[in-house]
Amino acid sequence: MDGMRAIVAVVVLLVCTIPPAALAEPKQLPEDASAAIGKEDWKSVVDRLQPLTKDDDHEPALYWSGFAHYQLGAYAPAGGLLSRALTMNQRGEQAALLLAHAAIHTGNGKWMAQAVAAFPNQPQIRTLAGRMEVAAYSTAGHLDWSAQLTLKIKHGRLAREHLETAIALDPQHGPAHRWLAHVLHARRKYDLALVHARQAARLEPVGAEVYILMARCLFELERYDESADTIDAAIKAAPHMKANLEFERGKQLLRAARFEEAVKAFNTSLATDPLLHKVRYRLGEAAYGAANYPLAIWAFNESLAVDSDWRAYYKLGRCCYDLGQYEKTLEMFDKGDAASERKGATIEYEHWRGRTLWKLGKKKEGVKKLYDAVVAQPENLYYAQWAFHAYKELDDPFGAVNVCRLIGTSGGHHDVAMRSLGVVHKTWFWPKREDHLGKKMRHIHQYYLTKAGAEIQLRKNNFGIAWVMFEQVRRMDRNFSTRDLVWTGVMVGEHKNAELLGRMLLVRYKDEYKDEVRMDVGRAYLGQGNAPDADKMFAQVTRDSLIAYRDTGRLWTSLLTGNPETKLADPFTLLGVVGFDRLESWRGDRRSGKGIIVRYLMPGSPLRRTSPKIQPRDRIVSFDGRRLYKWEDRDAMRKWKMPEQPVKLNIRRGEREFTVTVDLNATAAVFGVTKKEAP
Repeated sequence: MDGMRAIVAVVVLLVCTIPPAALAEPKQLPEDASAAIGKEDWKSVVDRLQPLTKDDDHEPALYWSGFAHYQLGAYAPAGGLLSRALTMNQRGEQAALLLAHAAIHTGNGKWMAQAVAAFPNQPQIRTLAGRMEVAAYSTAGHLDWSAQLTLKIKHGRLAREHLETAIALDPQHGPAHRWLAHVLHARRKYDLALVHARQAARLEPVGAEVYILMARCLFELERYDESADTIDAAIKAAPHMKANLEFERGKQLLRAARFEEAVKAFNTSLATDPLLHKVRYRLGEAAYGAANYPLAIWAFNESLAVDSDWRAYYKLGRCCYDLGQYEKTLEMFDKGDAASERKGATIEYEHWRGRTLWKLGKKKEGVKKLYDAVVAQPENLYYAQWAFHAYKELDDPFGAVNVCRLIGTSGGHHDVAMRSLGVVHKTWFWPKREDHLGKKMRHIHQYYLTKAGAEIQLRKNNFGIAWVMFEQVRRMDRNFSTRDLVWTGVMVGEHKNAELLGRMLLVRYKDEYKDEVRMDVGRAYLGQGNAPDADKMFAQVTRDSLIAYRDTGRLWTSLLTGNPETKLADPFTLLGVVGFDRLESWRGDRRSGKGIIVRYLMPGSPLRRTSPKIQPRDRIVSFDGRRLYKWEDRDAMRKWKMPEQPVKLNIRRGEREFTVTVDLNATAAVFGVTKKEAP
């Protein structure tokens, strides 16, 4: 606001000192309008210039009417008038700066783009453009997760570009440093954010906002003492903000699990400003962490008196659970569900509901809730542990095996799942039990145990072990056949068995599963060197499934049979690589940093003849000098051109990385693919 008052003062001074004729090029303002501008009577200015703004060539009327509308808070009309005035480029930088301010107030990206395009080297305009992108970044929360992430990345990048340009143009421009610090903090660049926040504090008078930002950056960098000192400095600089600053201190201490200190900070905040209602819920969380249940219950009830927040009901339920008041716990959970927009607001509290029912002796209902939590979050071993022990106490091996299967297949905890299956085996099968289960029931339990172990080994990419275990299951049940079994047979080279099992499945399976089995049977035919039958099998796969699974097998048969679809192939088709696992590729990108997992190589693939030979579970980390990080990188290869020289592939196997060379021209020539036809 101080900056805008300075602009107004300068402009009014110019109006009062410059003759009207000089001010009104190419057209003049009416004398009464000029007088109203000198008196800062903006309502009169709008009224007197209204007829003249219909003329697109009357730049002074458009500019001053826009200026007056802006001063009156009518930002949308102001932006429209200033945008028209800026096209004439007579008022220049003043009009562009005001237009940028109007764009900030209205969120009009076109006006901001027009101002930046007119004066790309004006640091204030660049800073305002950065602010606008920050605002767009902050309002992306109503979208779904993927759209929200895409939008945040886009606006965060644009904001950073604008603000870094503003700082490059004027390193002493404090607002640019301040807003860039916000952007960097949101992008988790805490060290850089801290540098710019401190620079902003050095260049301009700042409020508690910048100190809070610095404290947050220091906290994320685990410099806790400096963070506390920064909050103390902020309290000295802005004592009227003490309640909010102590609240910020309490939040940081709460995140660091320093509950007693957090309780003290929240109490100080509440004593400073009893009307700061947001403190009460956080105080309840800190008190619960400190096992001060009476204070926690009081704080959550005070929070509910202001806002019926479902989280407070659930936290009250947790307090009651720890106090042994289980009926009261369920009552609070039910109130939380009623206050929430969705039934069973979080998986965490479904788990706690199951534990409460278990404590009340409703063990069947309780174990169902515990199992539902594992189904929803199989990666959470804490939930799995409770469900497993509950089934163990109920003497239910089926439930225990299902928990192991979930955490081993969907949760990714392969080793833990196999050890837990060992516990199941020892508990129910190792002793020679001659109870009501009898020999037949032990046989059934062994069947489910082995089947779960095979599925876990398959997810662990131990195809050989998985095949042996599946064979054990088949000996117990000759009618047993699943898509996992067919796929495992393909992976271990049991192509004839995989073909027979797959064709048996095609008779049984519903339509929505048949495409996956057809692709596996096609691979099994290829493994036997039967390209015509493979092509017929792949031809039955629907187009949607081919797109969804990006199946190389179909394109490989196109090469073998001379099908014209070959020209649609990417280089991985010529390599005979099939079965990239998209989920594992994504995990590889985030966890190990790079690489696409090789699941299978087609018979006849040139990669089977390299030295050293490529194996399943190897990662292709680069192709012809291009780094590969995720599944979608393969799709980008469709624009790739056939190279004249052999290409190099970088392969990672465990911690070792090596290079192999493949001549794709020779591979293409075998199948009659010319350079012109290749992508």
